[in-house]
Amino acid sequence: MAIDPQIHAYYRRMAEHYANHPAAIEAPARRERFEDVATHSQWPDPEDVTVSQFEIPLPSASLPVRLFRPAQASQPRLIVYF
Repeated sequence: MAIDPQIHAYYRRMAEHYANHPAAIEAPARRERFEDVATHSQWPDPEDVTVSQFEIPLPSASLPVRLFRPAQASQPRLIVYF
């Protein structure tokens, strides 16, 4: 199975961007690196997708959730990322 061309291009860009920057060991530096990676990976939402944000209440906190829903979904599906 071939890799999606957009994903392949993203991996190539990230490899080039971080070629001379080894991963940090300390947690604060790792968080900073994660934030930097996240800014490079954000694409605009497709026009036919609605995005809702809300929180799920838990006993001692709340869980922020982002729900992406295709406008013309033929079958309901759920994918959960942690």
